[in-house]
Amino acid sequence: MNMNVGILSKVDRSQNSSLKDFIDRLQFNKINCFFLDEENRIPDIIVVFGGDGTILLAVNYAIKFGVPIVSVNAGTVGFLTDFEPSDVIKVADLIAENKLKFFKRSLVSLKYGEKTYHALNDVVIESDRSTISSSVVSRLSLFIENMHVYDLSSDGVIVATPTGSTAYSLSAGGVILSPDIGCFILTPICSHSLTTRPIVYSDKKKVRIKLRNNSSDCILSMDGRVIGRLKPNDEVEISKSDEVIMTVVNGQNFFNKIYLKLGK
Repeated sequence: MNMNVGILSKVDRSQNSSLKDFIDRLQFNKINCFFLDEENRIPDIIVVFGGDGTILLAVNYAIKFGVPIVSVNAGTVGFLTDFEPSDVIKVADLIAENKLKFFKRSLVSLKYGEKTYHALNDVVIESDRSTISSSVVSRLSLFIENMHVYDLSSDGVIVATPTGSTAYSLSAGGVILSPDIGCFILTPICSHSLTTRPIVYSDKKKVRIKLRNNSSDCILSMDGRVIGRLKPNDEVEISKSDEVIMTVVNGQNFFNKIYLKLGK
């Protein structure tokens, strides 16, 4: 079977030697390849050259085509990436030999307006400081399966997947979740109370977040991209997505990776 590799790259294609070496090796192995943002073709696998932000961009392509993602670090930290630039020949050969192994990563889902959105890392509700409002504090009521958790006065709240637990949620004081665990984490952003702490809960349960009537307007974003704005008394429901994405199992020690990428 002739394989088609779709490449998503945010690096300078004419200057990046790793990307050029990867394409040359694919062609040597008689594998078709093309850039996803240039050709309207269906890939069998997506290869990302970039950092974590580029991987988050690739999620929609992976869902659309139902194919796995392989990633090569060409960013600053690249915590989510599978391989380093020195591995590109190995990656091309593994693709040609069909020897890559994959595992499922959970996504979070949210319906806003008439559309349903999916995210690999997180859903974030934050105070909108760009508008003139009676308040600059987000005042939120949080529910898990209609059980009231707490009322939160803060800069906002993050609902993160295990993958996203090492992103914004971690910076806001959340815990690290192993990628294979079946749960999400609610993490307040700069809470005004010592009693409203991060909460880990089963990903089989739905979370409902309502803006109280004395809240600031809020910005709603997923994986770092704004999708809308919320007003007092608006509410959203967040759940585990029916969609999943597949990423590479490459034998890395997850906890060692935390130390190497985030611990220095």
